[in-house]
Amino acid sequence: MHLLLISSGPDAFGGVETLIARMAGWLIAHGHTTTLLCRRKKESLNFMPNGLRILEIGKAFDLMCLPRTVLQIWADLKEPEPDVIKCFELESAWVGTVLSRRLSGRPRVLYGCYIPHWETHRPNPLRLVKQLVFERNMRQCIPNANRLFMNPYQVQILKRRFGNKHDANVCPLPVDGNRFKNIQRSPARGRIVSVGRLDPMKEYNLYMVDIIGQLRAKGMNVTWRVYGDGEFRSAMQQRISTLGLANAISLEGPLPYAEFAKPMSEAYIFVGMGTALVEAAFCRVPNVCAICFDSKGITYGSLADLPFANVGECEPGVLQFSVQGRIEKLLELSAEAYEAESRRQLGAAQIFDVDKQMHKFLDIARSAHPVGPAGGLEVGYTLYRNARRIVDACAGRF
Repeated sequence: MHLLLISSGPDAFGGVETLIARMAGWLIAHGHTTTLLCRRKKESLNFMPNGLRILEIGKAFDLMCLPRTVLQIWADLKEPEPDVIKCFELESAWVGTVLSRRLSGRPRVLYGCYIPHWETHRPNPLRLVKQLVFERNMRQCIPNANRLFMNPYQVQILKRRFGNKHDANVCPLPVDGNRFKNIQRSPARGRIVSVGRLDPMKEYNLYMVDIIGQLRAKGMNVTWRVYGDGEFRSAMQQRISTLGLANAISLEGPLPYAEFAKPMSEAYIFVGMGTALVEAAFCRVPNVCAICFDSKGITYGSLADLPFANVGECEPGVLQFSVQGRIEKLLELSAEAYEAESRRQLGAAQIFDVDKQMHKFLDIARSAHPVGPAGGLEVGYTLYRNARRIVDACAGRF
């Protein structure tokens, strides 16, 4: 099978990028031709697997959104037609559907939802129009059978927002636990580790500074090593300095994806969310799951305590605890109880096993349906682009 992966995401090292790397690596290892189409810079793609053909097209990505230019851009790439197009965001799903309608083989388009919840951001009226077109495209043109959502609660949100006629396949994040099966663990008591972007959605990076201070004030010899970078870094540094915690908290910068196991070998507790949380569990590290966008220090517990396939998404009605309280409980465990907790986390990680989830993905791909008719959406998007061009031209005069 020939698969075209399309991503419109930002130039950042995050969960979607590592997901693409894992999916592409598995597909290539199992004999499938795999290509990635993106606008991203090369330096952010150096962790992608060998054998993945990467088409970095820069500003031409925006031209692929336009019905009148998408086929010409594709022709210039001199790529064979794919059998399946896998999209990772609403914008890339738009590109996939516009392209699919114009290719002779009408490749099937799959859309994966990898955001915590469905929200329409409203930065300005024109961008809102674009987002609404992209959302409508997903609902109108991508069949239920072609949608992949991370967990059942995401599907509930989809139904609540757009109606019960909408549905999706539940496909937990595929994570390659085999990378960590030979990890040698020598956990340093009190060492807390986090890995992830220091950006909005991951507000735990802000409140954890105070938690470390409070734990140490109670006489607990804890330290926190933070791997990642982002806009929260300066605020974290300032708070660390204010509380005098420079000897207890270290901001280590980005961690190469291939080196994830290194800090996990000595981690006593992992605090975080998303793929990193699952990978920490595969490394047998007891953990506390942070909740997306939460700034109060709330948790549902560890990966093993979460609702099915949840990796930090906010789900109303789930029993809540304090992050600090759960850390204290893990620090109080006996050696035998700590080892039992490590095994419990490894067991919880198995539902994300890459082999299981990728075979399910291929089954969905093989039975996927053609995209639906545009029904005026392509005209609407073209009008949006024309309006945006006029606004940009007017703004340039002043």
